[in-house]
Amino acid sequence: MEEHGNQKGSQGTVLVERDRASMATIDVPKDEPVDLDEPALVGVSGDFRDQRFRLGPGKTTIGRRPDSDIVLPDDSVSSLHAWIIKDKSGYRVMNILSTNGTFVNDRKITEEVVEQGDRIRFGGVELVLHTGLDAGGGTAAAPRAGRGGWPGW
Repeated sequence: MEEHGNQKGSQGTVLVERDRASMATIDVPKDEPVDLDEPALVGVSGDFRDQRFRLGPGKTTIGRRPDSDIVLPDDSVSSLHAWIIKDKSGYRVMNILSTNGTFVNDRKITEEVVEQGDRIRFGGVELVLHTGLDAGGGTAAAPRAGRGGWPGW
């Protein structure tokens, strides 16, 4: 199905090419302020730049649906796009029902361990994982090189 020349996926997600994803402009509600010590995803692309989305303990849902923990109102993001899971071992991101995919450091993933500074892209929306203050008291934001899946899986 097509709308305004854009092909749509099964959840109504607009299929985008990587080069076109950063050109989208949308109205984005600002998330409430987040303490720098709290884990968060920090926007680095388009209208999401510098927005902070708090990560809770356990599973954080990400998608366009209003009942998602992190709502990304962008046509390239699926209704239920991904989960970020925090457990005693750290963080991992899981692609769930996305049309445009989930990427960690520009590599398409199904499930991936993520750490401080990793770039995570949901469709055309790119964010950086901030796990809180590092041991040195500063914040690291440099992306890491890609790795394999969750240990033991």
